[in-house]
Amino acid sequence: MAASRRSTRSSVSKPSTQATRASRSSRSVAKKRPASTKAARSKNGAAEPKNGTTKRKRPAVKKVGAKTAPQASKAAANGAVKGNRVVSAAAKSTRSFGGFSPNAVAFLVELKHNNDRDWFKANQDRYEAEVREPTLSFIRAVAPLLRKISPHMLASDKRVGGSMMRPQRDTRFSKDGTPYKTNVGVHFRNEAGKDVHAPGYYFHFDPESVFIGAGIWHPDAPALQKIRKHINDNAKQWSNVLGAKPFTGTFEPGGTTLSRPPKGYDATHPMIEVLKRKDHIAVANLTHAQLHRSNIVDEVCKHFATARPFMKLLHDALGLAF
Repeated sequence: MAASRRSTRSSVSKPSTQATRASRSSRSVAKKRPASTKAARSKNGAAEPKNGTTKRKRPAVKKVGAKTAPQASKAAANGAVKGNRVVSAAAKSTRSFGGFSPNAVAFLVELKHNNDRDWFKANQDRYEAEVREPTLSFIRAVAPLLRKISPHMLASDKRVGGSMMRPQRDTRFSKDGTPYKTNVGVHFRNEAGKDVHAPGYYFHFDPESVFIGAGIWHPDAPALQKIRKHINDNAKQWSNVLGAKPFTGTFEPGGTTLSRPPKGYDATHPMIEVLKRKDHIAVANLTHAQLHRSNIVDEVCKHFATARPFMKLLHDALGLAF
């Protein structure tokens, strides 16, 4: 009886040598990777996770449509890449400026009634936030659109010496001693110019008016002589440009004019009224409602484009690139 019990315990507690070897062999086979899995690994180039599921390699995604890498880089440089779509820098800049706030004009109204240094100093932060910074944003938004009209016209958002004209008045030769301008002026001048007397585009607003200008204001005597000679030598071309409907329907002449024909030009000259001009400026009026609209940048640049043939003639006369 005792021998029977010892035999039973022995058979239960100790597995047979043959069973142990079979178990070890089974585990060894389980650890080996099937040939199909190795093939999958080789094909996909990725190791199989420990849980036995096959991790798929993500397919390569072409960015910016079907553009090659250099093309995509160029597109990204010219604009923002959003998903697989290139957003032009011009569109991005235009959308970044939503129009001038009424606070900008309100500040100029208050300045008109408090035009002294103490008041301006006390309200310097308001000027920066409500006038200067919005104007610099406007200049940045205009820049890419202006380059399409002419790559030689500057749109600089520098706080000093840029396209925005300074608020201080030059009172040295004026009977009006008030120290500050009650308007905002932006001059997009030719790259060869150094001041407001260079040919360029102009944008202006004050409490009473909003307008756009194109041309050259108060040119020096040599520059004015060059313009008059070019008008005399190319009278038909000047007549066609100044008489074109898109231009005449948008702009009107501005600036000062001589009362008599300039020296050396006959009073019967077909372009005598143009030759008599001391300023060669074209002006287009806007409204304050337009000033506050989100499309003010597009509106201004549309006017600039309309004046392009006129600006081209002026630059040709002065021997400047446009």
